[in-house]
Amino acid sequence: MRPLPVKSTCRTVREPLLRIALFAALSAFLVPSAAFAQEQQADQNALLDEVVVTVNGVTYTNRDLRVASVDFAEELVNVPREERREYLINILIDMQLLAAEARKEKLDELPLYQRRLAELQARTLRNAYLQEKMIPLVTNEMVQDLYVEELAKFEPETQVRARHILVTTKQEAEKIIQDLNDGGDFAELAREKSTGPSAPNGGDLGFFGRGRMVSSFEDAAFALKAGEFSKEPVETQFGWHVIKVEETRDSEPPTFAQSAPQLRGIVLNNIIEERVAELRKGAEIEVVPQPEAPSE
Repeated sequence: MRPLPVKSTCRTVREPLLRIALFAALSAFLVPSAAFAQEQQADQNALLDEVVVTVNGVTYTNRDLRVASVDFAEELVNVPREERREYLINILIDMQLLAAEARKEKLDELPLYQRRLAELQARTLRNAYLQEKMIPLVTNEMVQDLYVEELAKFEPETQVRARHILVTTKQEAEKIIQDLNDGGDFAELAREKSTGPSAPNGGDLGFFGRGRMVSSFEDAAFALKAGEFSKEPVETQFGWHVIKVEETRDSEPPTFAQSAPQLRGIVLNNIIEERVAELRKGAEIEVVPQPEAPSE
């Protein structure tokens, strides 16, 4: 069951209060002891600090590889998983060698480099501040409280579970409707006739609510009752459809487990916004207006 979208003040939660109580009770048994957690963290830090390559006296560790894997994520998509470690190590080697050459040419003294360096330092420090000072402020209690708050606002929406058969021409769709009137099985006809990706599943699209489908398709589907199929072909930009509604229902709220990651992000975002607002109050900020474009 998918979580529903939230507004910009960013809140999403849905789950009976009893589930929250059970979740809190179970968490006490699932959280490792402090000593065990510290031991795990120490082992992880030791692994991250292991040296993987040295270039002219400059060492790089597994921690540097992790950072590089984020910085070069787009490039890694095209690299086989078993080759990615070697690929990243070579990137670090080449980067260090070329950086050393740039220093020999005194490129690090150029104003453009200095500005870019300051920008990268600010970005890195911002990320470190969020990681070390902001994220730890998010507690499970805050996430659970937000869940309860949003649960009270949940309004179910009507959803339909529909099948469809997609064909190229109106005449084909009309022939399928005739076959259905003669007692044909919708799912079987979808497997045989439909050109849509849902054909192997008998045209089953699962449950969906308003705003998920092309308007003409959606209007036709929501006009049908459970067990009915469209008596006239429905045209969209994809072709001609014959639609059958299998069942209707009211949507249910997502569980706490489904909502928790999004809610945790919302809580964190609110904390960051509050902190930034405080900092802005004490800062001297002057935004230079953009000059107006000359009139033609």
